[in-house]
Amino acid sequence: KIVIQSSFAAYLSTAIKYKIINTQAKQYRELSYKKHQKYIQETTLNTVEEYLSFEELREHLEQELALLPEKCSLSFKLCREEGFSQKEAAIQLQTTPKAIERNIARAVKSLSASIGQFLSFFLL
Repeated sequence: KIVIQSSFAAYLSTAIKYKIINTQAKQYRELSYKKHQKYIQETTLNTVEEYLSFEELREHLEQELALLPEKCSLSFKLCREEGFSQKEAAIQLQTTPKAIERNIARAVKSLSASIGQFLSFFLL
């Protein structure tokens, strides 16, 4: 049971005031939720697009590495992907560290040119 201790007009004005405050708070929460949902959707879309772009680039690099001479490709993979030092790679491939250095330089030059062409095509 509600007991009104002041005038009915004061009660109505207070009730209306709180109804307006609650309605505005609800509208603000709904707007915030919609903004958050939009942000999540855009972020997810970008993440998927970035992942697909990265996968395409990775596949392109693998194809280009396969086109390089065997020693050149192995030198690059050992030193750049598996973390071997040039000396360790030379021992593994039974060659000199200088040869490993030249092979890596050749691979980097070839891959750089290839990536540049790929990205220019990809960004068009």
